[in-house]
Amino acid sequence: MGIVGNAPVGGGAPSLAAAGSILTDVTGGGTIAAITGRRVNTLHCHALTGVPNDILAIIVDEGRTALAQTLANGLSFHLTHFAVGTDGYDTATVQSVTTATAPALLDTALGAQVFPIIPLLEPIDMYQLPNPQAMATLCRIEPTEGVAPLGEIGVWATVLDQGTAPVPFIAGYSFMFALAHFPLQAKTIKHTYLYRLIYQF
Repeated sequence: MGIVGNAPVGGGAPSLAAAGSILTDVTGGGTIAAITGRRVNTLHCHALTGVPNDILAIIVDEGRTALAQTLANGLSFHLTHFAVGTDGYDTATVQSVTTATAPALLDTALGAQVFPIIPLLEPIDMYQLPNPQAMATLCRIEPTEGVAPLGEIGVWATVLDQGTAPVPFIAGYSFMFALAHFPLQAKTIKHTYLYRLIYQF
């Protein structure tokens, strides 16, 4: 299996996006692929907004199917975008919003996406490879973005090469790869949030 990130998953040599570059992660000893042209031009994640908020994401069913297709039929895809929403925490009482709900493996979208506005998605800021069994994506939300009581974040993938994988995994197809829920975080125009989503394979 290849690298998950802006290098393809599946056969073939890793290929960076046209505007990207490989940088050394001086904080964790891994490698970061920085996608320039949006906001990122720094050496390591802490230079973005400070220490990121680490979240262990679950790979949803369609993401797991795509991973299986890389081995069985030569599918190649990369992680490209993210979105955040106001679902993901218990709203039964005022106190319960401090408890995250369990994500559903069958989910193909966020429960209540607020940034960016549907059907748009936001480009991932950075990629990190902490070890051969894990991948991390860094997703930054600026002060004027996502001003809402946040509780969920999803990451989308885009197919590069179908191989012999079945429909819908054709080149250009976009799908939610992973999802994470967390307790309510009240995002205001005074906050810049940096989430590091970690996927364990």
